[in-house]
Amino acid sequence: MLPRGPRKRELLGEPQSNQPPPKKGRHVERRFKKRKIQEVLDELCVHVESNDRQLTNNIIRELDTEHVRVISDEDFTANCTQILKACLSAKLETVSNKTFGCLVAMFARGSPESRREFVLSLEDQCEGLARATREAARMHAVLAEESFSSTTSSTSSVVSSKEIFKKKKTSVNSSKKESAGTDADEESSTDESELGYDPIRIKKRLKKMKIKSGEPRDSKSPEDDLMEEVEEISMVDAFFLKPNLDVGVLSIYTQALREGLIEAEQVPEKIMLCARRSLAQSSLATTANRIAGLEFHVALEIARFLVYKPPDPPTQGPNQYTQFVKSEGEWVLINFCMDRDFRVRKSVVEGLLELSENFRIAKSTYFTAKAFINDTDPDIRIAAIRLLMFFARTIGDEFMPQPMMMDMDEFEEEGVYSEEEGSSPRLPKPPRRPPPKTYSDDAFVAICDAINDIEIAVRVEAAKKLGDFITVSEDLIYQTLDKKMMKTDKNKQVVRVEQSLFALSKKASANKNSRWKFAKKPVKMQETRGGWSRGKELNAVCPDEEAAKKEEEEEGESIIPHGACGVFVTALEDEFMDVRKAAVYSLGRLACTRPAFAVSALEYLADMFNDEIADVRLDAINALTPLISHGTMNTEQLNVISKCLDDAMPESRQAMRELLKRAQFADVECVEMCVKALLACLKRFPKDKEQVYSCLAVIGRNHAVQVQSIMRSLLGIHLIFHTREISIEDQEYVGKLIMVLNAAASQPSLVYFMPEFVHRHYRLLRHSYPGIVKGIRVLDEEKQIGKVKNGEDLTNEKAEDVVLNTYKRLCAISTISMHNERNIKRDDIFRDTSAISLYNSSVSGAARLIFCLGEVSSTVDSVSNTVLQGGELTNVKQLITSSIEDMKSVEHQFSGISLQIHSYLIHCRFYLSFLDLLVWMMQSMTSQQELIAAGQALIQETKTAIENCEEKVPESESLLEFVASCESIFFATTATDDKRKIITPNTLIELLGRSAPSLPNKFPPVNTIHLKYANITTPNKDTAVEECLKFYAHLPHGMPLEFDLYNMLPEELESVRIKTIHPDSRFDVMKPRKEEFKEENGHVAVSTQVKITSASPWSDPAEIDVVIGILSDNKFVPLFASPSCFSPAHIRVRIHPHSR
Repeated sequence: MLPRGPRKRELLGEPQSNQPPPKKGRHVERRFKKRKIQEVLDELCVHVESNDRQLTNNIIRELDTEHVRVISDEDFTANCTQILKACLSAKLETVSNKTFGCLVAMFARGSPESRREFVLSLEDQCEGLARATREAARMHAVLAEESFSSTTSSTSSVVSSKEIFKKKKTSVNSSKKESAGTDADEESSTDESELGYDPIRIKKRLKKMKIKSGEPRDSKSPEDDLMEEVEEISMVDAFFLKPNLDVGVLSIYTQALREGLIEAEQVPEKIMLCARRSLAQSSLATTANRIAGLEFHVALEIARFLVYKPPDPPTQGPNQYTQFVKSEGEWVLINFCMDRDFRVRKSVVEGLLELSENFRIAKSTYFTAKAFINDTDPDIRIAAIRLLMFFARTIGDEFMPQPMMMDMDEFEEEGVYSEEEGSSPRLPKPPRRPPPKTYSDDAFVAICDAINDIEIAVRVEAAKKLGDFITVSEDLIYQTLDKKMMKTDKNKQVVRVEQSLFALSKKASANKNSRWKFAKKPVKMQETRGGWSRGKELNAVCPDEEAAKKEEEEEGESIIPHGACGVFVTALEDEFMDVRKAAVYSLGRLACTRPAFAVSALEYLADMFNDEIADVRLDAINALTPLISHGTMNTEQLNVISKCLDDAMPESRQAMRELLKRAQFADVECVEMCVKALLACLKRFPKDKEQVYSCLAVIGRNHAVQVQSIMRSLLGIHLIFHTREISIEDQEYVGKLIMVLNAAASQPSLVYFMPEFVHRHYRLLRHSYPGIVKGIRVLDEEKQIGKVKNGEDLTNEKAEDVVLNTYKRLCAISTISMHNERNIKRDDIFRDTSAISLYNSSVSGAARLIFCLGEVSSTVDSVSNTVLQGGELTNVKQLITSSIEDMKSVEHQFSGISLQIHSYLIHCRFYLSFLDLLVWMMQSMTSQQELIAAGQALIQETKTAIENCEEKVPESESLLEFVASCESIFFATTATDDKRKIITPNTLIELLGRSAPSLPNKFPPVNTIHLKYANITTPNKDTAVEECLKFYAHLPHGMPLEFDLYNMLPEELESVRIKTIHPDSRFDVMKPRKEEFKEENGHVAVSTQVKITSASPWSDPAEIDVVIGILSDNKFVPLFASPSCFSPAHIRVRIHPHSR
């Protein structure tokens, strides 16, 4: 054996002398130098050859932590081959396994090209590999011979227990004496001797074997001659000699096959033999071998299919699938379906699933998959359910094979005679052939049995898969809603549908029972399958032969298995939420394509509206919505489902409103109840105003006849007295009026019974809610309304012309010489644009933009006139700073601004910045260096703004000329002298006098300009100041905040912020979460909570200001409250933090 290598690596160097000496008792940290991977691999080969497990583990740990992640593609194949040689030449299985684990980790991190090259190189012959593996193979042979001889000797000789104990005791003592007499070098191999790999022991065994066989000690065995004749072998051949590496080798080839690195024909024969050897193992200790063998066969079968892909069976006829035989990989999986280890069975069913995803598996495998559904492992049962769904989709319409029937001669031979004398022989009744059953029905019943599984995940999977069935018999479908066994008589189905609560038509019955009311009389027991199913009284008489015969006939009539009885009833009553959600989903899926079954399913889905979990209620509403059109809703049912309108979740309320839009009400009372429930929802949740109005409008159009009979009660119309006009601000009145107007769109006769003020309200609502209030042809054809309508179109056209003329007036102001006259003209424009934005919403955005541009031009004009004409400079700097911030806000508060306007705003900001620089020069004695540095900073800032907005800002001649003129002053140097030109205030006055910004001549299209604004809905602005929000100081408190964003692009939602301003001028800025943004009718609704904190309690309540805005360049830009309002979107809230 080679001597042990050093256990620690060299240090980086000696400790430095200038460092202070370390304190006593403190461990000095050592930093090892990182070695090259080739050096580490060489040392690994040395330690593997010397069978040193501890040092081998250290080297493998070093490879995993330092070199494996940074190995290059050029050295990948060479390094992996070197590690593999060391692994194959190891004499200890533990060392070989750990070394191969390091190789697997290195192989997984290589590139596809490098891994492909390495896998293909395993078949090449390696120099010196045969000699390295010869000794290890000989050791395994000796150990096998020793174990075989020990077993044969123990069976041939009969020794008493005392003699065996003495022999064991003497052998232990002799082994202790031998171990005590060994030197220090032999002590290092104690671990190897314990495992049976002691080289000295093996040499002695070899000599004893040769002496027993009568051969001289120096002679060689035929195996030795054979090994010497084989000069070189490949890595694959060496793998076959190492059974302990089968798992790792098969995993490498499995990964290569699945990733397409190699093809199925490129797998060596020895690897196939290794896979067969692994599958031949049967003990629990070799479970990993069987799993690796199964995964290898699955990957090999899929690789073969991808290369030789057969034609699709359905294209060649319906019987093509029947003739499909099992593949080799499928046969291998089927043979291990009864393995005692659940991990192997799990690998089998997962392999079948993987095969089914790539090609069709054999039809006979269905019965194996059905047997897996009763396995003890829940993961296997889940996979079996998915496998049964595959068969239901592919061969669901085909019939299962029928059992063989006995001949009548066999029945005669098996005749049974009566016990009475002289009685004639009574032959048993031949069994009737059961009706044919499809694979889809059988799979449906098997999955129904899984609903009662003890594991939650299995029940959830089974409940989900029930909704994916397409072809299932109607008897099985109906049986899932009834726990009693039903007959297959067609008349029973008709009665069952007609007695449903949601049936379209019902038979008149005096004794009709309804589950929505308490019945006074006891329920009559319905006829079930047999007499014993209802139970018997005490001391009841045993049924006679006629009753038994009748029961036997009923048994023959029923072909529905017991597993489908009340499956959905059981699942909907499950204690876990996931099972109920899956059952609601499946029930809705099955009912949406079966109108007759949907009538019965409506009742069970309506019961789920009262579930304690909000998600279950929402899923039940969504599942019932497409089914509600198959039945008629009465007052009892509406009273149950309308409670969801009071749900705290807005999603549930909206889903319930969508359901009511599709519902068909039975009578007028239902319509009145629905209106009452929707108006109560509107009163409790004012933010749902538009959704409630839309629901009332659809109900009015769908039930125009019922609305006609209750129109007077809805609008408060009296038959004798004149009706007082109700305020249009009343939301309840508007909701009722929207329903009546939409009903009038379908029933024009309602118009003649409406008061005159309703006609005026119709015009207003028609313009305010054009998508909700439909047009009434009778009212639109009147002359007055026709004139108003035509005038509206002309007004819109005139409004755009007015806006463009107003902008031309603003541009023409710059030509006026007198400053006072320019201000007077701008004031007129401000009044006009304010009126336009207030009374015409279609052009309000363009009018507001003109107003803002007028303010910008007025500010630039007044500041330049004050600074350049020698005015008072006391408050000019503050005015310039606030004006620059307002100009930045204008760029983000509007959408659809043209590129020329963007350029104008940048020019104005740059111009005001240089006016601020001029004011600084006039008010203080500044040095030339500070002045030049400030000017260069402003020029660089302007260039940065132009570069950041290069897609938006075109090359404006005035802006570029201004920038060039400023560069000529602040960056100019003479070529002859090093002296720079002195910059005086007159220099800047002359520059700013000829570079004043001017508005662009062309205004963008009016209809493309929109104002970004936010409308706060919760809390209410009127009650937020009156009600005081109390919370504990030092603890965060969440205040509900809901608002709507208009004219915002999707990419701009990331910049939305909420700013909270406290009385002490302290503010907090919060960003709403992404999931809190929800798109609604043309806008984005945000529902969030604002964090409010206080470092100390307050003695008295105070107000805080919550502002909605966007973040631009790390600056908060507030949004407007409405298109016609000049105030920001904010709300004042009264809070009072107090102590505990």
